[in-house]
Amino acid sequence: FMDYRHSDPQQNKANDLRLRGNQAFGAKDYKVALKLYRESLSVVHEPTPNGTQAAAKTFCNIVACLCKLGNYEDAQEPAERATTLHPQWGKAWWRRGIVAQGLQQHDDAISYFSRAVDLAPQEPIFRKALSKCQTTKQRQTLGMTKESNPTKPKIKKSRITLSVKKI
Repeated sequence: FMDYRHSDPQQNKANDLRLRGNQAFGAKDYKVALKLYRESLSVVHEPTPNGTQAAAKTFCNIVACLCKLGNYEDAQEPAERATTLHPQWGKAWWRRGIVAQGLQQHDDAISYFSRAVDLAPQEPIFRKALSKCQTTKQRQTLGMTKESNPTKPKIKKSRITLSVKKI
């Protein structure tokens, strides 16, 4: 267990709100988590260097909530803020890639996922996201979607009833 206490009471309040947001997120209560994360950001007006990284994490958490709620459009700005505040953090770039992918912006998503992989090559989830996005883009380029993939034909099962006449 890490102690997140700081000498700054505002920073303590922001951390407490963020941790409560994490609990709500863990309970899949994304709207409550989103509210708590946003409130956490509003408490600290002048972030310290450590506070900048905490703010980046909080922005990433906001992105995660918005994505879980299917709101990729609103997730763009906090995703960009997270990568601006902490440009050497792979997870921020990965989240930004998820947003771009959710908006069907595959070139941007590939770029963001690539950055995440470059920063944290040990994270298999980043490589998997990059690979999946590249495959999706290739399918689109070839005019194929998941539904029209010829390698997996859809077979419709039907019941055939035969009636036999006795002669």
